[in-house]
Amino acid sequence: MNRTNFALAALTGLIVAVAGQAHAALVNINITGPGVSGSIVVTYGAATDAKYPNAYEVTGISGVFSDSNNGLGIVNAAISSLVAITHAAPEPKNHLAPDDFSKYAVAFGLPPDDKGVLTYDNLFWPGGSPPTASDYTAHGGFLDIYGLMFTLDNGMVVDFWSNGDFGGTADYGVAVATSAAALDYVGGNVLASTTTVSVVEYHHASFDHYFITSKTDEIAILDSKVPPFQEWSRTGLSFNAYANAGAPAGSVGICRFFNDSAAFAPKSSHFYAPHGLGCEDTIASFPDWKLENDKLFNAMLPDGSGKCPIGTIPVYRLYNNGQGGAPNHRFTTSKSVQQTMLAQGYVAEPAGIGVGMCVPP
Repeated sequence: MNRTNFALAALTGLIVAVAGQAHAALVNINITGPGVSGSIVVTYGAATDAKYPNAYEVTGISGVFSDSNNGLGIVNAAISSLVAITHAAPEPKNHLAPDDFSKYAVAFGLPPDDKGVLTYDNLFWPGGSPPTASDYTAHGGFLDIYGLMFTLDNGMVVDFWSNGDFGGTADYGVAVATSAAALDYVGGNVLASTTTVSVVEYHHASFDHYFITSKTDEIAILDSKVPPFQEWSRTGLSFNAYANAGAPAGSVGICRFFNDSAAFAPKSSHFYAPHGLGCEDTIASFPDWKLENDKLFNAMLPDGSGKCPIGTIPVYRLYNNGQGGAPNHRFTTSKSVQQTMLAQGYVAEPAGIGVGMCVPP
């Protein structure tokens, strides 16, 4: 990217306000706890809570949910929709509640402290939630203490929230209800993990460079096309990767490096390498490549021949061989794209058939 812009934006957490609808990011969430389980896919874009710019508004939800407690017998009930945000007033002394704070009234059966309502805000916190209640300091997890509320195809609603991180793992809770009564309330000991993220590819028209990111703030900036990002456009390609939280055993973090050497001016470049397959070597041998992120997302490593572990697919790494006066790499899961780039003079890296990492399909 232009040497005067993107590294600064990424490192300082610059977030550009974007008018209109942003492209969506998908997150897969698995939950399991006493009598409850579910597989959920949430969609969110660039829109954030009016009070918290790091809290992204969830715009869509799908998946299944099960609950065997209290004789409910809910087995893989389809999740139909989000419960709409109401912007309810929090308790007068609660100055930390998000702007999207909302309430769902339940006539009977909730714990006394809940005062007859379930609370929610339908916000997703990629970097972990801060304290969002003046009288409750615990925090952490990809949800806050109000969480998500969604409906099932049987008409029931489910409230899913974080109690906070108490030593490395966030603790979650789940409630099932109708407006008439609380049907189940699992206040804690629910585990939840985000399993995959979407890695989106962009192309710079003038530089003929490629860039990939799974970071929502960067996606929002690039999609906005506000100067100096106006020449970055989506290629229409993306691939899944493992989220850092909940990544499977054996996966490794992907390092991202940035180089704005004067030798490449006005161009600059990014490079991506897994721990154990290029990250450490780049740090040790190429000091002009600055480490921006040592775990942008997680992936599996291929073997020496380029073969990926069972259940994953290859991400091909292609080097432009210095064309245009600056190094750049393209990463793609498409074999046809790989062949096209090779025909344009790109070089397959690393050894074997040119597989740089392995990701979930």
